[in-house]
Amino acid sequence: MSVNNNGFINQECIGSKKKTAFITVHVGENFGSALQAIATQRVLEQVDTEPTLINYIPPRVTFSGFLKRGLKSPKDIVCMLLKLPCFLKNKKIFESFVKKHSNISVPIYKGDDFTKKCPKADCYITGSDQVWNFVYNEGFDEHYFFQGIHGRKISYAASMGMTELNEDEKQCMTQSLKDYDYLSVREESGREVLSGLGFDDVQVLIDPTLMLDKDEWAKYASPRLIDKPYLFVYMPYNASDEEAHYKVIRQIAAKKSLKIVSFSLTYLKDNRADITLHYPSPADFLSLMLYADYILTNSFHGTAFSINLNKDFAAIKPNKFESRITNILTTVSLMDRLVNGLLASEVTDKILSTINYDKVNAVLDQKRSEAIEYLKSVIK
Repeated sequence: MSVNNNGFINQECIGSKKKTAFITVHVGENFGSALQAIATQRVLEQVDTEPTLINYIPPRVTFSGFLKRGLKSPKDIVCMLLKLPCFLKNKKIFESFVKKHSNISVPIYKGDDFTKKCPKADCYITGSDQVWNFVYNEGFDEHYFFQGIHGRKISYAASMGMTELNEDEKQCMTQSLKDYDYLSVREESGREVLSGLGFDDVQVLIDPTLMLDKDEWAKYASPRLIDKPYLFVYMPYNASDEEAHYKVIRQIAAKKSLKIVSFSLTYLKDNRADITLHYPSPADFLSLMLYADYILTNSFHGTAFSINLNKDFAAIKPNKFESRITNILTTVSLMDRLVNGLLASEVTDKILSTINYDKVNAVLDQKRSEAIEYLKSVIK
């Protein structure tokens, strides 16, 4: 396989294996998005294909999208100028990681001719993460459905996060998915939504990040970053009451004699934590998860990695799209690690206890086999 001067692969040089082109949410300042894209590629390699990550960059994560989100009034200009260096720095960090660890196509933007720039393949795959979330993607995005592309189409653990759709969204989904040969989703709620639209033969598969075990993920992680026992706080989404959460986090940390470690995607310190890691890469995130003695998170991928790395943890129910977390916890019978708001009354002995992962790991092994068998059967 050869690579052009820009670091992107030359499609014509790929060998005789089946070519797969997959699209997912791999861009933005999101550890889970970057890591699930890498995991998807590795899984597709396991089923003996030559995968290419379609480097689709939606408007919301472009520079113009950054300006659109921040410039609500003239007084916002100063604030935007302060945020701009952080945006550019994080953009470089995350893009470099994905590019280093994947076979990625040339960039494709919303205004480009997707049918011409999309890599040619034997099978086109809509991958995991929230590819079909109309809120997250700021409306219907036809590229995540390969609109205009002719050929075999499948979805692999696709997520919508939403449990209900309005009439317009239902129509878009129904029309767009008619061209798919096979469908699989990440959450049971997703299967229920698609069933309501008339798609009955839909499988539920685990997230690609759960397909790689602890030893495999360790290969992508930075060396240990914190030399003391610590509790890692990973709350990337708006929590119901962060100050109340931190009061309880401090209680947990004190009971377990742990330092509280957080991170910042800016130059600002998290004053509620003992240690703040600035501008972490996905490799740094993996390190923080790998070596943590306890994890507190309100993120799906924070929960998934906690489980996959066999960590003691508590998952806070997020303000929206909670089905993503409840589905994985139900799958591995760890719903007792979920708390609604993490108030003092919820810090029970069960939340503080050590998890026995023997049965959890057995379930993960079975689910991994199911995903591999699905992909082998549908990529023809």
